[in-house]
Amino acid sequence: MTDGPTNSYETRLVLALRHRDVSGGRIGEVLAEVQSHLAESGERADDAFGSPEDYADRVAASTSERSSPHLPARFLAAVCLPAAAGGAALAEGVHRLGAGGRTDLGWFAAPPLAMIGAGALLLAAVALLVRPHVDRIVDPRTRQPVLLSPRERVVLVALPVTILALLWLLGRAGA
Repeated sequence: MTDGPTNSYETRLVLALRHRDVSGGRIGEVLAEVQSHLAESGERADDAFGSPEDYADRVAASTSERSSPHLPARFLAAVCLPAAAGGAALAEGVHRLGAGGRTDLGWFAAPPLAMIGAGALLLAAVALLVRPHVDRIVDPRTRQPVLLSPRERVVLVALPVTILALLWLLGRAGA
């Protein structure tokens, strides 16, 4: 796997290209071209290509490769329900765990760890279901998928952990 955008220009460029429905394969090519040009020339990205948004406009206008069609509404509905249920179960389980396992829901008295496990399993199932439909960005030099930048990876992990920690603390405060 290849590291993703290495700076804010490349991250903004990837986002701008995604907003213009440029395919993941073409985005990988553009990213590789930008990285190679900057490494060889030593120029600043803004000087060589203009703003990421302007460069994305030029790329989108010059390519017919568009990202795969959007997912059908039935598929999205089939994914959203289990994702919402998984997220709710995970959040409720963490909240209950913070509250010492006590619950106000007499009609549904699953232990907190069972709720957390069920929520995590549902979310994992949804991720596996959606993954083949994602238009991935691939580096043409290595034929490997482009990963998120290190900062984006930290945010991707830290944000849900922070939310779960806040839910746990709210459970503790209500106990």
